[in-house]
Amino acid sequence: MLPVGTPLPRLHARPVSGRTVDAQTLGAAHPLALVFLRHAGSSCTRASLSALDAAWDDLERRQVAMVAVIEGTSRAAYDVVPRLKVRFPVVHDADGQFYDAFDVGRDAGLVRTLADPRSVGRWLATVARAGHGALGGPIDRRCAAYVAHGGVITWAWQGRTVVEGLPIEALVGATARP
Repeated sequence: MLPVGTPLPRLHARPVSGRTVDAQTLGAAHPLALVFLRHAGSSCTRASLSALDAAWDDLERRQVAMVAVIEGTSRAAYDVVPRLKVRFPVVHDADGQFYDAFDVGRDAGLVRTLADPRSVGRWLATVARAGHGALGGPIDRRCAAYVAHGGVITWAWQGRTVVEGLPIEALVGATARP
């Protein structure tokens, strides 16, 4: 994870739909919420995108620019994202440039995580709520989120395990002007 106080890396990407996203320019003009999720076919990713879309009205009132980044195959991204009808850009990072630039890591304790009955229970509950799509991406990437004001990271979070969900309320709260 990049630490708080770090300037946003300069990256350009084309979202699954919409105009090109430039993280540094967006983060300089408005508060920026940048969310890193798992692969497009993950039920956790779909649940997080839906929860972020539900928080969108509050974020928009605060004039927050929001971008979600997902991994996985192009086919999964272009199949899943349009069906969710989210109101913010979702970038498909097939080559991992955003993940690498923002130092979003993988879960080195994946086997231990999946062997933990509580983790499996959380995953099964998410699947029951959101369903599960086609896999096609790494299963060991953890969720992460950054908030930036004035082009500088002011809040950072990364899940401890692959099944830990995004803290939506904390993310929305961090977008308030410092």
